[in-house]
Amino acid sequence: MSRWQWFILGALIILTTGVVALAVVQFQVVGDLAEFKQTVQTQTTRVNDSPTPDFSETIASQAATITDLVARVESLEEKPTQPTTTTSTTPPSFQKQVIYLGSASTTKTSWTDTGLEVILDSADYPATVNVVFEAGLSIVGGEAGTRLINKTTGAIITASEVSHNTNTVTWKTYNSFKLHAGKNTYAVQARSTSGETANIAGARLVISQ
Repeated sequence: MSRWQWFILGALIILTTGVVALAVVQFQVVGDLAEFKQTVQTQTTRVNDSPTPDFSETIASQAATITDLVARVESLEEKPTQPTTTTSTTPPSFQKQVIYLGSASTTKTSWTDTGLEVILDSADYPATVNVVFEAGLSIVGGEAGTRLINKTTGAIITASEVSHNTNTVTWKTYNSFKLHAGKNTYAVQARSTSGETANIAGARLVISQ
């Protein structure tokens, strides 16, 4: 055979081998495609055959819960609010105070300071308190008198002025008065109308409501 014939024969053999290989590959692809199609159909059938989830029971349960909450809110709104009870603490009532000033005497016929005095601040007491000046007086002849003055302001407290005209010690009081505003010095003055010794056996302030 000539070289040309050998070439043609070789080409035919190669071509025939290629055709056979192509046929085998095509058959394999067709088989795989058919298998894939069958798988898809099977999965589709399973999905179609699966029951559809039923949410009706869940929705009904949630609706019932919401209805119950609404009913509770409405009942709370209808229930009257109880007023808050506040306990007021009543301050203790003022306890009576007795301030002892001491004793003194004088023979002077004009009002004279006895040296008996006390400092009181109205801020330390309720505004409702009253003050009473009491004095135990005695004199042999004539009349013994005593009173309070506000040494800080110079004011004479006329409601405190008392007198006595026997030699028996007698406690005297006239009227109550209010403390003067602020801090003040309250002093005891005395006098004797006859020049005889006017005795103050004791003097005191009674502060009460």
